[in-house]
Amino acid sequence: MTDDVFTVDSLRGVALAQGWSYRENDQGFADRWGGPPFDTWSGSKRAADVVSGEYRERPVAAFCLLTGDENFLVMATSLPGRLPRFALAPPVGAVDPGPFGYGFEAEDPDLAQRYEVYAADADLAAAVLHVEAVAVLRKHRSMDWRIEGRDLLAIERLDREVSEEELLNTLDALVTIAAGIPAGLFDRYPTPTPYPAV
Repeated sequence: MTDDVFTVDSLRGVALAQGWSYRENDQGFADRWGGPPFDTWSGSKRAADVVSGEYRERPVAAFCLLTGDENFLVMATSLPGRLPRFALAPPVGAVDPGPFGYGFEAEDPDLAQRYEVYAADADLAAAVLHVEAVAVLRKHRSMDWRIEGRDLLAIERLDREVSEEELLNTLDALVTIAAGIPAGLFDRYPTPTPYPAV
């Protein structure tokens, strides 16, 4: 188990500078999503140094996910409604090496070299990878990008200190991607019916 915790100062600095909420721990964020690295079998995981607030009029959160084996930086923004699973995964070193969904090739040649695209269908992939999304992703460092339910996530392994500027750049990318998803897309995918309680 690693005891190294990275990016604490940057997360706290962003919270102070933006006037956002800061919590040392918030287990709700550790248990909110089901894809890697949240599905750890190590027996322990926790969300540490959680900051949350509003950025460009959208709710955002950022935190360190600490598992028994590795630490991860997770950043998220909420969406207006649920969407099926969507993922952009780097071909090498992805946090989620086998994302759920059908594989598609990004139309942008640069993005196609840097990411593998997975989605429920081609329309969802195209809608999420709109013109502004492609522009910000081309300039951003490679990491996992994913939609789970009502949230758009950016996830990377923490093997170095991530600066406040890098945190804000990633939050800016998340918000830009989320804002450009057509509103009508959310109506195309019905909310899944939950399995009946016993």
